Amino acid sequence: IPQTPERILDAPELKQDFYLNLLAWSARNIIAVALEETVYLWDAAEGSITELCTLADEGDYVASVSWVADGAYLALGTAHN
Repeated sequence: IPQTPERILDAPELKQDFYLNLLAWSARNIIAVALEETVYLWDAAEGSITELCTLADEGDYVASVSWVADGAYLALGTAHN
C-alpha cells in the first residue's frame, strides 16, 4: 500500500453539510464535484478538469450530483429547485 497520495483533489468551496451529495464517481472514471454553484468534472485517466456548468440564480448552489449506472449522464439537484 502506497504511503503517499497519488493525486490530491483541491476543493476549496466544498460545502460542509452532511445532507449534501457533492461528489460522484462514474463508471467511466470521471469524478463530478459540486463547489457552491459550479460543477467540475475530473477525468482520472487523463487528469484533466472541465467546468461543466454554473448556476445562474444568485444564492443558489448545487446540493447533489449523481451519475447513472453506466456513467453516461449526470443528474444535478439544486438548493432552490
